[in-house]
Amino acid sequence: MPETFINGINLHYNLYGSGVPIILVHGLGMDQSMWDLQVPDFSQNYQLIVYDLRGHGRSESPDHAYSIELFADDLHHLLRHLGLRTSALLGLSLGGRILLRFALKYPEETRALILADAQSDTPPESVQRLENLAEIARQEGIEKAAEAFFSWPLLQTLAKRKAERFQKEKVRLAKASPIGLGRSCLAIAHMDPLTDHLTSIKAPTLVLAGVEDEAYLPYLDLYVQRMPNCKRETIPRAGHLSNLENPEAFNEAVLSFLRGLEEP
Repeated sequence: MPETFINGINLHYNLYGSGVPIILVHGLGMDQSMWDLQVPDFSQNYQLIVYDLRGHGRSESPDHAYSIELFADDLHHLLRHLGLRTSALLGLSLGGRILLRFALKYPEETRALILADAQSDTPPESVQRLENLAEIARQEGIEKAAEAFFSWPLLQTLAKRKAERFQKEKVRLAKASPIGLGRSCLAIAHMDPLTDHLTSIKAPTLVLAGVEDEAYLPYLDLYVQRMPNCKRETIPRAGHLSNLENPEAFNEAVLSFLRGLEEP
């Protein structure tokens, strides 16, 4: 797995396929393996760049304050390291929040934007849940934090549909960095709201969410209303981790959007 030292940390990434570059940005408590059901389909016609966010996977987990902007800056430096001037960007949940900030700060590097199950702000009830999880990770360790995280209601549709995958992700997180998880939780909890800035995002955008991801569905309409070049899709038989719960429908929605970008 390639590694580069950027923005003060060692960051792990992988490249697959060739063609127009697409960056895949994973969610909280996950790592780049979250995209393993997308890589085979997407890499047939595109170059995929997947990486572990700071605080996740094999990337470093420094013990200082993280922010959504810091995550966006990490991505900017990774793209510069790879020599990519502009890319299509796909992010789920935390990954989508990062890409919203990235598209606002680095519009010239944003060829297209795909936001999956992503919010542009953090509702008060989520702030409390995230702060509690950060405290569990700090005080009781990563195993207790993994138990708490995978008890969240938004992850139970994965447990119902893909019990084996749910357990695999839970076991993986229980071996991760408690510092990285806690610091990332606080970055989401304390993020600056981006909703009022959505009209500034001009890149072609696809927003999608699982039809059972109730807390995230309202954001689809918000994005379509405020972003000038935005279309929405819903993923049937899926909740928050829509790419894992119904990968066939998720992949087709994304690939159809990407093919549309290539049409005259």
